[in-house]
Amino acid sequence: MTAFYKRFGFWILIILILSSGYFFYLKQFEALEVKGLIVSKQGLEVTVTATSTGIVKSDVEVNITAQRTGKIAKIYVEEGDRVKAGELIAELDTSEVEANLKKANADIKKAGVDLNNAGSEYKRKEALFKEGLVTQQQFDDAQKIFSIAEAGFELAKAAMEVAQLQYDYSFIRTPVTGVVSERRVDAGDTAAPGPVIASIVDPAKLYISAPVDEADVGSVALRQKVRITLDAYPGKIFYGKVIKISPIVIGVRQEARTFEIRVSTPEERIVLKPGMSADTEIITGEAKDVPVVPSQAIIEKGGEKIVYVIEQGRAARRKVTVGIYNWNFTEIKEGLKEGEKVIINPDKPGLKEGARVKVVD
Repeated sequence: MTAFYKRFGFWILIILILSSGYFFYLKQFEALEVKGLIVSKQGLEVTVTATSTGIVKSDVEVNITAQRTGKIAKIYVEEGDRVKAGELIAELDTSEVEANLKKANADIKKAGVDLNNAGSEYKRKEALFKEGLVTQQQFDDAQKIFSIAEAGFELAKAAMEVAQLQYDYSFIRTPVTGVVSERRVDAGDTAAPGPVIASIVDPAKLYISAPVDEADVGSVALRQKVRITLDAYPGKIFYGKVIKISPIVIGVRQEARTFEIRVSTPEERIVLKPGMSADTEIITGEAKDVPVVPSQAIIEKGGEKIVYVIEQGRAARRKVTVGIYNWNFTEIKEGLKEGEKVIINPDKPGLKEGARVKVVD
């Protein structure tokens, strides 16, 4: 066996070396399998997403409450209704306070008659006393009766004012013009001072407060369009605009700082309430009908942005000038034409200028 290896081992080694060389020789002509995509023109957006869910807020919100306790007899508004300052929104049962008002009216009339009579008698006794026709005691008694009548009239007047006020409190009105954002009661419920009957907001003063990371706030500008989705209206997309950018940090979370962005509410007539949640995407850049490629197709070498295109089955390196971009796509301003095919996995081992390539799914 040893003699066999000594005699043929050298030639076996030579054959293995030649076979390996031939294998690598063939390998260099084998096409690399790459993924490709045809350059096309389309719209492109660059967005900044809030770090957490935004909240609907209002600069003007009025909570309307009753000023006396009573059963609600009528309610005149629904959520979403537009109301004007002074408009009646609810009415309490008036049977008891109306009876009190009638009694107070009767009492003040009687007190007025008593006061007039006592006043007339006092003046008469005063004149007689000066002439010496009545005693001091008689004059003092007339004066005392007049004072009591005066006090009685003032008490009746105060009771009348209270009764009138309680009656007036039966009619609940909005002090501001706006939209009913919430109604918490129905006819038959009991109203009392404190609990809210309805909330009125000024639609022009509603806004969405959205926190944006400090790394993104520099790309946000006033009047940029904002895409809005609301849990209250699933499946629908609304739009607003950036109306204010906070100049100071509003929150710090795990070393990340956020700024408040205020977004105008949608123009559509929908019911929005302070406290509602809203997801926002600020569109910081937008281009229409421009050549785009997947962002992953672009690599950077020596300060230049490079893509590989496929020309006659081989990879060709191209220097490109880019425009706006997002995580998925990048606008190509120069260096590529619509219809060319780019390689979207440029990190493929062995990929270089002139390499044979084959597109696979």
